[in-house]
Amino acid sequence: YGNARKVVYIESDVTFEALARQQMLVHGEHAMLAMVHALGTLFSDHIRDRVDGFPIPFYYGPPGTGKDQVVKCNQRFWGKPQTAIRLPAANTAPAMVNVFAELRNNSLYGTEWSSALKDHIHTFCMGCWDGEGRKRGERIQAGRSKFSTEDVPIRCTLSMSGNEYPNFLDQLLDRLVVSEMARLELTTEQRANFRVLEAMNEKGFSHTLTSIVSHREAFVGTWFNVHYQRASEMVSLALQDNFISERMRKNICILLATHLFFADKLKWPFTPDMLLAYLTRTMTAQQKRRLGGDEVSGFWTCFIAGVNSRELVRDKHFELRDADETVAFYWLDVFGVYMEHHRRVFGTPGKRDILNKLKQHNCFIPGKNKEAHEGYRIGE
Repeated sequence: YGNARKVVYIESDVTFEALARQQMLVHGEHAMLAMVHALGTLFSDHIRDRVDGFPIPFYYGPPGTGKDQVVKCNQRFWGKPQTAIRLPAANTAPAMVNVFAELRNNSLYGTEWSSALKDHIHTFCMGCWDGEGRKRGERIQAGRSKFSTEDVPIRCTLSMSGNEYPNFLDQLLDRLVVSEMARLELTTEQRANFRVLEAMNEKGFSHTLTSIVSHREAFVGTWFNVHYQRASEMVSLALQDNFISERMRKNICILLATHLFFADKLKWPFTPDMLLAYLTRTMTAQQKRRLGGDEVSGFWTCFIAGVNSRELVRDKHFELRDADETVAFYWLDVFGVYMEHHRRVFGTPGKRDILNKLKQHNCFIPGKNKEAHEGYRIGE
């Protein structure tokens, strides 16, 4: 009962409004996903019953970007954060299902995801979206059959994190909401905001759950028929001609409908339109990653990841030339970063012959001499 003991009522002066505002100051738009997912988790039994699924946030980025902090902060709505599940150390899928079946409408956290995990771990993670656990068989003495089966469902929700982009398995990526977290150099003000949030975490704020769950009857009565339908219309307008899979669309609708329901019941630091803009931008980018693309596109995906992690710095490792709309770089400055980020993003080392493919592309601009950067036309 170790997990159950962490579900405790903690009274403090921390309000939902103050907590939500502070999370936004520290974690930015990633906090929008984490907070709405946490509130939806409180009603995930009803949501899964109505729409047959529940989103799995995946926080992707290098170490030190705040992946663990944003998840564990929102686990404190139930009291103390549940112990994170190290996915590489998970022994069997039945054992993991039993952990998720022990609690109900609670949020658990799987860390260190990678494409090298065993197949049954990937299958388990996909089952957390569907709420499908396992079947347990037992021998019986009476009746026509010598055996009976019993479903062991997944009653909790899952958040995940990893340093490798999860497009190794299309069926898994289809169920995720991937929030890409770049490493940033924190300012003095940002460090102060982080310390304020840490103080709130230390105090605890599970008392806020009392007022949130008091809306369960209204949630069950209106979430699907009113708010989910409205969310579906808003998503269609926001996506326009951009295609994403049905599961990805459903993930957006679930999160947006949950925020729409609580929009006038809680004081949020962001609006439904802000959440929708973030989710549609995230999902369209995720769909592009899901579809893969050619090796040259993969190179630029890794290049941008290197810029976001500050391993590639403008005017040091590359130049942006506004006059002719080109990006230029020395290959030796970029190659190592490309190889590492290809491993993180795609799960395999980069292609050693990628330079030849770049040079064969119609956007390539050769350098005029050995001292000059070679260039690439932007946007083609």
